[in-house]
Amino acid sequence: MRRVKIVLIVFLLSVAGLSIVLGQFVDDVITDIKSKEQRLVNFEPRGKTLLFEEGSHLNKEDIRFIYGLVRSAPNYQQWLQANSETLITQENNLLLMKDLSLDIAGPERCDSNSFCLKLYQKLENIPSLIWRGLIGIEDNRFLEHSGLDFFSIMRAIFYDIKEMSFKQGGSTLTQQMAKNLFYSNKKTISRKIKEMVAALYLEKKLQKERIIELYLNEVYWGSHHGIQIRGYFMASMYYFNKRPQDLNSFEVSILIGLLKGPSFYNPLRHLDRLKVRTKAVMDRLVKVSLLEKDNIKIWSGPDWENWVKSLKSRLRDGRFMALAQSIFEPVDDDLFYEKFLLTLHSNEVVSDLKSKFKGMDFASKVLIKKLNLNKEIRIYTKFERAKNIAIEKEKHQVGSILKPMIYSFYTKKGLLFTDYVSMDTIELNIKSGKWSPKEGYRNFPKEVEIKEALFKSYNRPVVRLAEKFGWKELEDYLIGIQIPLQTPLKEYPAQLLGSVEMSLNEIQNSYESFVKADCANGFEKSILHLMSDPKNTTIKNHVGPILGELAFFGKTGTTNNGMDNWFVFFDGATLGIVWTGVEKRDVINKNFRSSGASTSFGIFKKSYEARGKRFQELRCLN
Repeated sequence: MRRVKIVLIVFLLSVAGLSIVLGQFVDDVITDIKSKEQRLVNFEPRGKTLLFEEGSHLNKEDIRFIYGLVRSAPNYQQWLQANSETLITQENNLLLMKDLSLDIAGPERCDSNSFCLKLYQKLENIPSLIWRGLIGIEDNRFLEHSGLDFFSIMRAIFYDIKEMSFKQGGSTLTQQMAKNLFYSNKKTISRKIKEMVAALYLEKKLQKERIIELYLNEVYWGSHHGIQIRGYFMASMYYFNKRPQDLNSFEVSILIGLLKGPSFYNPLRHLDRLKVRTKAVMDRLVKVSLLEKDNIKIWSGPDWENWVKSLKSRLRDGRFMALAQSIFEPVDDDLFYEKFLLTLHSNEVVSDLKSKFKGMDFASKVLIKKLNLNKEIRIYTKFERAKNIAIEKEKHQVGSILKPMIYSFYTKKGLLFTDYVSMDTIELNIKSGKWSPKEGYRNFPKEVEIKEALFKSYNRPVVRLAEKFGWKELEDYLIGIQIPLQTPLKEYPAQLLGSVEMSLNEIQNSYESFVKADCANGFEKSILHLMSDPKNTTIKNHVGPILGELAFFGKTGTTNNGMDNWFVFFDGATLGIVWTGVEKRDVINKNFRSSGASTSFGIFKKSYEARGKRFQELRCLN
């Protein structure tokens, strides 16, 4: 009898101890959830108003992609037709005949550490077939249980014991939502228990409508180059290039089928699996009377193949990646579309270089400053690395983008643009030996006008004029506008031709000082004005008809055998620095050729032609 009492006491103490431990575990789980409870409160989807200006252009494919982010509106073709008097088609562009605004749903970051695309939608805006179909496939007792479906749990346990592995989880939609919001996909017993506790708490805290809304906006639907696709809206855009309200019932079946395992059923790798899964989903939806089989247009083999081709093509064009990069570090609404385009075309130029010169490590950096608004856009194509360090700290040889600043000094000393300068060889005796500047051109005249020397970025005139006007005064001027020279300048004359190394941030500061100082003698006599016709400068063969009719200051630079390529521009209010080049230089393709005109200027050209904004009037800053 005494032994029985001891056993009973031990048992009761064990139960009590286990209850305390379990109670503490539950308290810890709930405390953790409460710390993240801001994700559960009523969420008002954010939006952006994009404003496009009369007389500007939009690229048809770019604006079609962005138009897909409009929550509730006609489809793209209907929108074009409705605005046919405002948007005039010109080949690949749309010319705006008057101002136009476009309200898009604001894509959001998922968290501070990952690249992710999602776009929140209220339940009333979610097509009923999507949420009803999801319940019918994933959790047909969703409206009845309180977070846990014990029948499904017991079935899953029996199956897992039989298979001796975690094959099934028996999770309800509420459990899946808890996992998406708070936990990882790692299959452990502790995570599963936390998920169950969280599901019970969420069911007590939230209404069923709110739970299904959160689920459909948070659930993981696949990834592309490390960018997570979350929520049904972005999944619809990603897989079908359609907003959810434009999907047909078969496409909805595909989306719901993918949820079971976006990687396992990935159409680009496992199309056969997805076909089988989609049929199972469709049959189930028919069985529960959510679909009528006679009204479903079932895809044939060619339909599947065309869809996969279309998906591959859209993923290659880079717009999803550019969108993710654009929202990871958000900007004001008035800069959003411009940032998207600059990111898209920076990625595009780098991708083309990588394809052409395999094995080389290319990247692009962009720093745009709206001087009148004191706002910036910063872009770095290697989004896995720190952008601010790349823009502010990492230095590159600047090449001939220094020359406008140097010539500005010469004009202040009395040089006229119509003066002539010799192109004969010039040789300097410096401490390291004899040095003579070389030209990038094979054929050139014996002497040239100053403006021609600057337009064609000749080297010899720069050095000859430094000799004429004084090395020390030039040195003081350049240091005054924040050029980090090695001194004395006369002993290191190659710096005038671009051997100076600077970060984009340093170049921007120097150019801002130059822009302000260049107009001291009046705009008409400024370097800015002289170089305002792009048909005269180093970009004349690349500028094209749209930008070719505009007035803006622009200067390319190519140095280090094409490893560093630049374009600097100023349009009266916006100052921009674009660098494209090679970062790690351990692998160099022997056929490698590159220039600022073909790379960095190309990024500027494609982005600015289609941003939907007029150019500012080129002028001196107040």
